[in-house]
Amino acid sequence: MDRPLGRSIRLDIREGIRFSSGCYNSAHSMTEPAARADDARILIEGASALGIRLSNYQVVQFKQYHQALLDWNKTAGLTSVTEWNHVEGRHFLDSLTALSAMSGLDLDGLQLLDVGSGGGFPGVPLAIAFPGLEMTLLD
Repeated sequence: MDRPLGRSIRLDIREGIRFSSGCYNSAHSMTEPAARADDARILIEGASALGIRLSNYQVVQFKQYHQALLDWNKTAGLTSVTEWNHVEGRHFLDSLTALSAMSGLDLDGLQLLDVGSGGGFPGVPLAIAFPGLEMTLLD
């Protein structure tokens, strides 16, 4: 039986968070109850303090990404931090602080490479918050 030598994961944030690989698919609908934008106060206020205004759609994408992390964590052990209120601060907001290193740059169309992204930090949160970024994640 042929087995892939490495793991390939595709992430599409334009139409909701969707991770896929040869052996696993996880797609979470934008209308699922778990993907509502409520209870994201830490994320919304923290992003605002960083000068980032998140739309409801982006908050839903963060919630979908959180669910995808939980799904993948069962088999890949991506993170020990899994509770939503902890992920908001420790993973998502910490990732968004990378914005400070990009001050003064036009982020629309900017190409970034996240080397050693593991669970997708900081690349995925940056791609959600700034959809104009062309983000590549390499693990």
